[in-house]
Amino acid sequence: MRYVSIRTAAASVACVFVVACSDTMSPSAPPPIVKSVVPDTTDAGSILLHVTLNEPATVNVDYWTDDNRHLQLQVAQSAADGAILLADVRAGKKYQFDVSARTGGGPVSPSLNGVIETPELPPSLQQEQIIATGTSSAALTMLEINGPYRGFVAIDGAGYPVWRWPTQGSPQGFTRRANGNFVFLDAGYGLFEVTPEGQVVHQLDPLPGGARVPHHDVVATPQNTLLFLAQQPTSATDTALVGDAIWEWSPESGAVIQRWSAFDFFDPAVYEGPRSLHYDWVHANSLAIGDHGNVILSLNWLDKVVSIAPDWKTLEWTAGGRNSTFAFDSGGTFQGQHAASTLPNGDLLLLDNGRDRTGTDRYSRGLELSLDRSGGRAHVVWSFRPSPSIYAPYIGSTRRLPNGNTLVFFGLVSGISGSTGPVTGYEVSPGGAVVWQVSVSNVLAVYRATPLETIAGEVVLH
Repeated sequence: MRYVSIRTAAASVACVFVVACSDTMSPSAPPPIVKSVVPDTTDAGSILLHVTLNEPATVNVDYWTDDNRHLQLQVAQSAADGAILLADVRAGKKYQFDVSARTGGGPVSPSLNGVIETPELPPSLQQEQIIATGTSSAALTMLEINGPYRGFVAIDGAGYPVWRWPTQGSPQGFTRRANGNFVFLDAGYGLFEVTPEGQVVHQLDPLPGGARVPHHDVVATPQNTLLFLAQQPTSATDTALVGDAIWEWSPESGAVIQRWSAFDFFDPAVYEGPRSLHYDWVHANSLAIGDHGNVILSLNWLDKVVSIAPDWKTLEWTAGGRNSTFAFDSGGTFQGQHAASTLPNGDLLLLDNGRDRTGTDRYSRGLELSLDRSGGRAHVVWSFRPSPSIYAPYIGSTRRLPNGNTLVFFGLVSGISGSTGPVTGYEVSPGGAVVWQVSVSNVLAVYRATPLETIAGEVVLH
């Protein structure tokens, strides 16, 4: 990894460390656990502390700025030399840090402390204004930005970018593996497993000739593999068509297996949407893992969401579009949906883009539907549309938070396909109260917004 030069001289920091140790030790005291700490910064804008210990221990790091944002991190370090990542940091800020350690149930060792200033944001990201108001329930929100800066940007509740990973193409979905690494989909360039430090440890490139190109979404499975969408060329009735398939990737072994194809379950002569094209028949645009290992797939051009059985052999249900398993309540139908998922109670949650609504009825909304399989009905449980309404016929997301609130994000600027804009998101309580709002200016689009609790295990104290 390439590290950016720090602005605080290492020699002066080391001097502070020596003073801190000598003030807390007597001649007969055992040597401190923390021998030295040398700070640096990473390409993702994070702080990296190179910590040397006299013995294996649990290291505790407190770090804070003068704007009253205090975070803490605990790491078990088994080797003498280790690197501890402080990932949730604002750009261009002076951070103080305090490093202590303890072994077993023993006392906390004397601490070492220092100061480091984080680098400024890249000029392209500085052009994009992010404004947040209210109080977010999530520590962080990952934005997938397509503008002067293209890539994944984690912001804190005040709207400050605190971590980033740039893309060559457009960011189109991400997931997180059990080891804490992110897997980012860079449209046209493949999948990248990236550590919180910003290192690429696994990569899946498209096949030569444009085959098996990952697009729109990737999701981690309970088996520690990754499912992703890719277009699938084939032929039907002598007319070349391009559908969609779901593939499974095992990064450690490198195995890539096709698990599902739209051609095996839908007849193009029957299931054709008004926007279906020969090179983009169903336009799959989101994946999610259901409550029993099933896979929730959104087929945008068909205005349809389907549940694929865990064995990949059958469709458990289809919601929306032609031949839906469910009839919908009045006002419950959706169009051009994004980010479809099921909740633990089986309800369907999505962004209803309302793409074909017209006139004064043009609006997009977050939508939750209860799916009554025995009665064949889909009931509206919850919905949210801001006032004034926002019409975003493409992209966006709806995510449920652990506390029951929902983050509804409208990601399209005004003027594209009739979109009203702005690019903005709302965290909404179950009763419809907006508790947090974030707006992004000077971008073409923000594909999705996803709540996160941490990048590298850090906890926000205040």
